[in-house]
Amino acid sequence: MGRRPESVLLILACSSLLYITTCSKTAELLPSPGNTTYYVDSRAGSDNNDGTTPEKAWKSLQRVNLVVFAAGDKILFKAGSRFQGQLRPHGFGREGAPIAIDRYGDGNLPLIEAEGSYHEALLLRNQEYWEVNHLELTNKGWFQWRYRYGVRLVAWDYGTVHHVHLKDLYIHDVNGWVRKGRAEGQGIVWENGGAREPSRFDDLLIEGCHLLRTDRNGICGYSENSSRNNWFPSLHV
Repeated sequence: MGRRPESVLLILACSSLLYITTCSKTAELLPSPGNTTYYVDSRAGSDNNDGTTPEKAWKSLQRVNLVVFAAGDKILFKAGSRFQGQLRPHGFGREGAPIAIDRYGDGNLPLIEAEGSYHEALLLRNQEYWEVNHLELTNKGWFQWRYRYGVRLVAWDYGTVHHVHLKDLYIHDVNGWVRKGRAEGQGIVWENGGAREPSRFDDLLIEGCHLLRTDRNGICGYSENSSRNNWFPSLHV
């Protein structure tokens, strides 16, 4: 996958490789103690807050992406909020204590706009026990481009990724690649495989989601472990 043509616009902020900004990689990730509720408000929040009450909400996706969340955590986005960028949270829940993303307050779904600057508006990679609810996500660039998604779930060289639930998401205006093949765009895509360790999902649920204008596909899965000689199927999908 090469750099997309319009990525030159990101150079003023930080260098870009495969849609992932290197400046975010250099930031130190902060651990959550677990069983904590965090609030995010694009209008009244501040990234200098601790995020643990609506009055001390964070402001940006970048602040959320700096935390390694733990079992029982909740990340709540204020209804009517609007965020630019990618939601790329870190961490793992556990059985009986997943990490939940949802909204709080009354009004429109919280909106995440990746604006074609990232492969996906929401990425969960090799992360277990996550539940994502009640978000609106878009990923529309200046023109159609390869490997562009609304939500991407990845299990790669990991083993079995348990319990990933997507519920009541509104995903629209993802102008991905429309030519058939691995680069084609998706509203929601899950991928599993890997050369070192076969990987799969167990308990993957996509329910009540509304997809509109997601090029080329709505909801699709891709697996490297589906042949007779390399059989490691996902379970309870």
